Amino acid sequence: MENKFNEQDSLKVINEMIIQARGNFQRGAGNSLILWGYVIAGISLLCFILPKVFSIGHSVNWLWALTFPLFVGHMIYQRNKTRKAMVITHLDKIVGAIWLAMAITSGLFVGAVFFVAVSLSTNIPFIFISPMMMVFSGSALYITARVYRFRPYVYGAFVFWCAAILCLLHFILYQGADLEFVIQFLAMIFGFVVPGHILNKTAEGYV
Repeated sequence: MENKFNEQDSLKVINEMIIQARGNFQRGAGNSLILWGYVIAGISLLCFILPKVFSIGHSVNWLWALTFPLFVGHMIYQRNKTRKAMVITHLDKIVGAIWLAMAITSGLFVGAVFFVAVSLSTNIPFIFISPMMMVFSGSALYITARVYRFRPYVYGAFVFWCAAILCLLHFILYQGADLEFVIQFLAMIFGFVVPGHILNKTAEGYV
């Protein structure tokens, strides 16, 4: 019997591959979120506690500089991991590009905030860093959730968006930003760490 394989059959196969890729995860797929979740949560907690214990004021914010070498190291690790991977789907490349774009956007935003704050000699712009970082994180997480059809990431995205609103409301109502770090700590745990662990547990079923 002659085997016919037309354009419609090709599209069907491609669609099935996409659906399969959306449902299957590699072992340790959530490690990046877990890593960044714990790191940022830890720094947030230190930024909240240290000024209350020691007289260091805003100098504690220099702790965030630790994220830069970590980002570079993580990018190198991910690049080497991608090269060694036997299979990299188009969806994986798209998601990777989304998070890279989020990281670049976040860096540019923080740079712009510093420029405005220094130029105008005011600390007010710094208040918007945490809320906007959570908006960016929530957006990237939500897109990733839609691509992979992984519901816990959707919940994580809403955690970040709600946390961003809480940060702004806290500043408006109390004219302070102390609790921003606490809100950010909780957002990282429930927005990154918990969904990341759930993803890793889910991935075990595909290995």
